Amino acid sequence: MHNAPKFFVTVMIWSCITGISITALISMGQEEPQVSLIICAIALVTAAITTTQIWNVNAESTSEAEKIKRQSRVDRLLKQMDDRDLEELRTRLSEGDGETASLEDLLAQRDQSFRR
Repeated sequence: MHNAPKFFVTVMIWSCITGISITALISMGQEEPQVSLIICAIALVTAAITTTQIWNVNAESTSEAEKIKRQSRVDRLLKQMDDRDLEELRTRLSEGDGETASLEDLLAQRDQSFRR
């Protein structure tokens, strides 16, 4: 879903670069082949760097955004709990011999109690 705009922009960049390269090779290729090759090389390097940036920049920000969203959900849940609920949560998390209970164990216990 989020890749469609990236794909569209990537296709547009490479289409433009192809057009620039073909135009440079045709118009200046006969008279000054070195200049047309330099123009093509600069265009290709620029397109490669731009494409890499387009595809990588959102990967880092997406994972950070998901982390913030997950943290805010936990914060909202904790703010909704009253003192009794918070104390029960503390007790359940520190059950046993002082070791912290894993979330998976607590969820499994909850699921078993709902099934009964």
